[in-house]
Amino acid sequence: MDMALSTRSMEIPAPFIVAPTGRWEGNDGNWSTFAFTVGSPAQHFRGLPSLIGLEIWVPMTPDACVNVMADQIECMFSRGAVDGGFMSNTSSTWSQIDIFQLPDQAYLYGQDNNALFGTDDVTLAGVDGSTLSCTAQTVAGFATTDFWMGTFGLGVNHTAFGGSVHPSFLALLRDQSSIPSLSFGYTAGASYEASHGSLVLGGYDEACFEATNLSVPIVRDSGSLRLMVQKCRTEERGKSSALALR
Repeated sequence: MDMALSTRSMEIPAPFIVAPTGRWEGNDGNWSTFAFTVGSPAQHFRGLPSLIGLEIWVPMTPDACVNVMADQIECMFSRGAVDGGFMSNTSSTWSQIDIFQLPDQAYLYGQDNNALFGTDDVTLAGVDGSTLSCTAQTVAGFATTDFWMGTFGLGVNHTAFGGSVHPSFLALLRDQSSIPSLSFGYTAGASYEASHGSLVLGGYDEACFEATNLSVPIVRDSGSLRLMVQKCRTEERGKSSALALR
């Protein structure tokens, strides 16, 4: 009996373009923020991508604005908490892990920056009105003012809390076939040019850069994404200058 072998087609998901909020925010400059939600029902936030982060960070209510500003509602809104800050007890999908130190931050501000860790649903908004969601994503609710806005990590390694291993946000999206790969493209934008940030998950925007022959090898298991810069060059009105970084 002659049996013909058929090729099974596999649909590859398209990269996801995250929608910027159109706002410039932050307490250390003007940063183009992106919208995301945490929990069920959804609690809305505006935040920034963290290129080496692995979790979703959100300011908690009311601790994130105690003795910070006279108007706590204004304070939470300035920290990107649209609904007044994260309330884990109002989310039906929240699963608490424990209180831990914020990863990698002892090098910056000391070892007293702790957060409440758990897992919950997380959703990003797309430029075309679509959404991108994943369940059981690691979320850290923080109150410290050392970090002002919430963030969503784009790192690819896993985290380990309470004896359990938790995949990163980007890894979960790839594993559930929401994006085609662990790659991403990000440009911060520039407020002085009214050019908002661009963020693509699972791909990149070719219009955001000029192609070069530079290739930088990165080993996934070696740690977070880091790139050592030795020199940078700027150009203005036909003049260029180089600055060596040591």
